[in-house]
Amino acid sequence: MKCRGDPQACLREGLAKWLMKADNVSEIGDPTWYTLLEALRILDNALADRIDKEKHAACFIFTHHISEDFIRNSCFKKSSIIYVLLVQEMKLKSSESANSSKLYSALKTRICLSYENLQILAAILEKDSTTRNIGEIVMQDYMKVFDNDDAVNSEETDSRAKSVSVSSDASDVFGDDFATTPSKTKSVSVSSDISNDFKKRRTRFAATFDKVSDVVTVSVDRLKKYLQYYLEYDADKELSKCETVADILNWISKQCSLTNIELLEATVERFEIDGAVLIIDKYKEENQKFVEKMTLDLCLDEHFSPPPVLQLEEIKFVVDKNLRDCTVKDVDKFIQEAATKTLSTHVKLSVIRRGNSFSIVCSFPVVLSERLISIALKNLKVLKDNGLLKLTIGYCTVYDYKDESLCYPEEGEAFDEYISAVYASRGTLEQLLISASLQLMYREEQNKEDSKEIRAFEKKIEFINERLSSFQDLSEKKEDYPLEETPQIEESQVLEEKEIATKEVEDPKDMTEKLKQEIQDKDRFIAKVKKELLELKEKMKQDIQGDKMKQDIQEDKMKQDIQEDKMKQDIQGDKMKQDIQEDKMKQDIQGDKMKQDIQEDKDFLIDNKTKEISKLKEKLNTDGEELISLREKLMENEKMKRAYQTQANRRIPTLNFVDDDVYTPPVDVIMMSFDKYNKLDEDWYSRAFYTHTNGYKMCLCIRYDDKKKSSNLHAHLMAGDHDDDLQWPFRGTLITEILHRKTKTFRYLAEIIFDDDKFCGRVWNGVPTEAGIASSIVGEGISFVQEPFTEYLEDNSIVIRVKSVNVESLVRTSAITSPPPIKEEMLFEIAKFSHHKKSNSECISEGFYSAKGYKFVLMVYPNGRSHFQGRSVSIFAHISMGDYDNELTFPFRGKIIVQIVNQFDRSTLRNHIEKTIEFTDKTDPEERFGARVTGLTRFFGSGHSHQGFGYHDMLRHEFLMFNAKHRTEYLKDDRLIVRVTKIEDYNV
Repeated sequence: MKCRGDPQACLREGLAKWLMKADNVSEIGDPTWYTLLEALRILDNALADRIDKEKHAACFIFTHHISEDFIRNSCFKKSSIIYVLLVQEMKLKSSESANSSKLYSALKTRICLSYENLQILAAILEKDSTTRNIGEIVMQDYMKVFDNDDAVNSEETDSRAKSVSVSSDASDVFGDDFATTPSKTKSVSVSSDISNDFKKRRTRFAATFDKVSDVVTVSVDRLKKYLQYYLEYDADKELSKCETVADILNWISKQCSLTNIELLEATVERFEIDGAVLIIDKYKEENQKFVEKMTLDLCLDEHFSPPPVLQLEEIKFVVDKNLRDCTVKDVDKFIQEAATKTLSTHVKLSVIRRGNSFSIVCSFPVVLSERLISIALKNLKVLKDNGLLKLTIGYCTVYDYKDESLCYPEEGEAFDEYISAVYASRGTLEQLLISASLQLMYREEQNKEDSKEIRAFEKKIEFINERLSSFQDLSEKKEDYPLEETPQIEESQVLEEKEIATKEVEDPKDMTEKLKQEIQDKDRFIAKVKKELLELKEKMKQDIQGDKMKQDIQEDKMKQDIQEDKMKQDIQGDKMKQDIQEDKMKQDIQGDKMKQDIQEDKDFLIDNKTKEISKLKEKLNTDGEELISLREKLMENEKMKRAYQTQANRRIPTLNFVDDDVYTPPVDVIMMSFDKYNKLDEDWYSRAFYTHTNGYKMCLCIRYDDKKKSSNLHAHLMAGDHDDDLQWPFRGTLITEILHRKTKTFRYLAEIIFDDDKFCGRVWNGVPTEAGIASSIVGEGISFVQEPFTEYLEDNSIVIRVKSVNVESLVRTSAITSPPPIKEEMLFEIAKFSHHKKSNSECISEGFYSAKGYKFVLMVYPNGRSHFQGRSVSIFAHISMGDYDNELTFPFRGKIIVQIVNQFDRSTLRNHIEKTIEFTDKTDPEERFGARVTGLTRFFGSGHSHQGFGYHDMLRHEFLMFNAKHRTEYLKDDRLIVRVTKIEDYNV
């Protein structure tokens, strides 16, 4: 440590090393907020909690609500729907979900790296009744803290979390800093947007639901019952929690989008709410104008409805059309064609994004997966004709023009095999399995709720029966009123008491009548209660029978569907067997016919030959001289025939890496795994060929240009066996053709002209290929295969023919017999190469200067960078802070020639890996790589720029070791040598 005695400087230096993954940091855990906080808790737990709240609220919410025990008890059941969804949606590897502890750790890491994964986790937990409560709490806290459309990354969003409210249940978690005034239940939330049209649409959308809620007088129970029937599937659990009309309208708004409020319109029409009809008609009229005039380039990334949280609930269309030629109305038509008008009500347009042309993202209820997939397959041809490139429904890929496993049938071919392939794919099976499991789960929950209601009714009936029996006992007691015995009293006293009673008390007959009347009234009340009780029992029985009949009908329908599918499969199997038998019979018939034709031709030829021989014999007998001349003519004709057949049947050789034969044009070059090289952005080099016998050695190279969506063809000169006897620089023209697969003919491709000394010189060092060292400098590539590649592709391969090479520099005049001397501007040796490769670390060279004073460093990545990691050595040049920066002009413009040294025989000065890193306005249009280094652009803890320019694929790992054939060895004694041989300044 260079800063002993200075704690703050030590801390900064230690954090810098930690961020650069020094000392095998990755083996313990990648540098994230979570790993930093775990280390800090050992020293100061309170400080760690404070940083956790302020900087990474997502991790704090996760660890506060979800424990490892919860994951083990509720989520780690490999057969459960929660476990399957966690693996799929969180993109977990098998090693990360092997046990509950690893699963918990992987979830924490995912959430730490991206706060949006917390929302995905909450949505998954809400799917199951056993975890729904925790999921709702986590989702509530997430929406309060992170529900911000302008959020760009986790740090920016987390830093704003202090000013955003959290649910009242979470106030104990985040403290008073997060408190805010709750919004009204009745209002519909509208997010801010930069587009005025979308602002107006969202405002109208919210106002429409607000006005409708003022005129609705229908009871909550009637609305719930109607919505459950209307949706044709198990309604959202939020619907059952709605207690007011405003709650229900808020739920309906979530099922609608800015361009589709059919559910609200159907509800108003069902209950004949006249006051709401005019409100909805006005919104529909404005909406019609909006969808007809709004082109898609004006509404990219705008939310028409909340986007789906889970991929399980997402439909994605990739469409090959111009954004400016399409409107929102065209998108609605596209969705209707994919899901029919009936189901399109349940498919909500969420967002339109730029992709290959553009992509449409929609949300849908998972339980409709099977129906949507089936309908999409039926309408696939119509969608494909309208520009569909790819369609996914949840995890199911219905169509993808790039997917080789889903080979879309040509016109006239059977479509059944394609449908079977879609249904047999893993994604489709997982989607349908999850959909069926969720339906079963919802049905079980509904049965439990129905059972609870039945038990509540039974208890109510028992209570009423008890009260009824008590009323009956009371009436029996009053009808059978007992007489009490009175003691003997003197007659005078009795008379006195009688007189007093006569004055104060009514007549006994009247009292008896009144008591009877009361008993009759109570009997009538008891009879009325009994009648109501019987009606209630009868109604319950009917409801139970109705639910049971409905359930039986659904089960019968499912069984019928399964039987129909089985019958279809059997019919398809029988049809396939029948087709195979018919094909076999046709082949047998054709074979018999061919044999018959061959035999007839043979007999005919034999007869003709026999006649010719007899004639020749006759002529030979008559005239010997004519026979001799005839024989000579026949021999000449036979020679011409053989020569013609030899020339016609001559097979043009195909280049391969198996033999060491020397080939000259014409030759065929076959490029296999075409899509693989395009996706990985790798250069493909062919086997070598010579322009002529003892001529120039060359190879072809194919590179994919992602911007132009085409492949470029290059021709490279190579270090050959006869270079000492040839004239340099090379001059000539290469003529190429490409095989058109449908017509099986070669078509003219291009002429590659070698007329520039930059790439026509003799090759000493360059790029390693399986055929040897090729020049690293070539001319402009020739764009030849435009997307789509179907016309030239077969079995994922293309065939290019080198028809001829017209060489203009055959005579040796000034052959160069030795390579140019090496002026080593900078030599950089990397020891312990295997250690750096295994730890995935980088190696930084000492600084070096150009002639005019620009300072640079090289950064070498032994294990590669980006998508070449684990496959290549990567090298980048970084401009640095130099002593002469104040006197120089920026950005730097020039080139740096970098070599990886061939250590087999360094004295030969050849077969080194050599590439040129060129800083120009074309390669650095934004002036990022050649710009002057400042405090904002320098790499943390260093003086060089954090943005380097160079090659991800400087040298493939397979070329590192000793190669006896090409006499190369770039890695020797676990040491790699890199050097800069030339720096050229373009700046004046």
